[in-house]
Amino acid sequence: MAISLDIESDRMVNLEFREEDFEKEIEVVKEERRLRVEDKPRSRLHEQLYATAFNVSPSGRPVIGWMNDIENLTLDDLKTWYRRWYAPNNAVLMVAGDVTPGTVHRLAVRYLGRLEPVPLPERKLRREPRQYGERRAILKIPAKRPYLGIGYRAPHTGQTGEGMEEWEPYALAALKSALSGGSDSRFARHLVRGKKIAQHARAGYSLHSRHDGLFTIFAEPVEGTGIAELEAAIGEEIEKIRRDGVSAEELERIKAKVYANEIYGRDSVTRQAYTLAVLEVIGAGWRAAYEFPGRIRQVTPKQVQAVAQKYLVSDQRTVVVLDPQPMETAAK
Repeated sequence: MAISLDIESDRMVNLEFREEDFEKEIEVVKEERRLRVEDKPRSRLHEQLYATAFNVSPSGRPVIGWMNDIENLTLDDLKTWYRRWYAPNNAVLMVAGDVTPGTVHRLAVRYLGRLEPVPLPERKLRREPRQYGERRAILKIPAKRPYLGIGYRAPHTGQTGEGMEEWEPYALAALKSALSGGSDSRFARHLVRGKKIAQHARAGYSLHSRHDGLFTIFAEPVEGTGIAELEAAIGEEIEKIRRDGVSAEELERIKAKVYANEIYGRDSVTRQAYTLAVLEVIGAGWRAAYEFPGRIRQVTPKQVQAVAQKYLVSDQRTVVVLDPQPMETAAK
């Protein structure tokens, strides 16, 4: 561990920038974007969904950047970013595994405590203005199958005081599981096995984030089913929860599954370290990881219905449809 911290402390202040290294690595980043996004229609739809939903918030920009960003990046840009942000007072050290806290602290002070803090620029949180109506986009790219992406503006933990109750993110997490939390979820029972109009359908929601987020739904129709029919069926499932809510029995099954997934996830030391570090970086605090199971258990059927009625509404919805074009275009 001493060697690792010694290397990290040196890298934080003495990083060497060479043009030849930069030119090689920038090509690696371009290829990573091609492999993860450009060559994957679903990834491009996911990216387009966020870009359409957010005009102001950083949430509308991909983490890796658009290809144009990468192509125009210079070595001087890297040096400027390094001098401005790469500092011990802007970093989180997370160590997990068979270690002694006192030893970790002593080594961290020895190797990282000697580094001088850097005056950090003021970071102004940019919130997305209120959305006044549904947004839609069509993505025409070479692909084998059509695909549907739906996003509803939804809050995260820590955004209380912005018209959000403290329990709402946990109710949204339960709502996500009600829709697509396994083989007994509503999408699986009604859209995949029941009506047989969806190849798959899943909901997504993240409790914690520094920036604005979405409650998402992604789905692929079966052969012979149109996107409009699938979207209407998804809308019906959402409307059922908005109108009738979830039963106490259904919610108890959801809670048990969510709780079990959370506990089993802690078997991974890497996941524990990653989760705790991310929570610290975004400002939620590492303790939030251990509050989650208890907060989920407190969610009521009435609260699940309430967040569905409040957030899963058309005026806060963004829809992106993947209209597949001939694959021969991609080959060219």
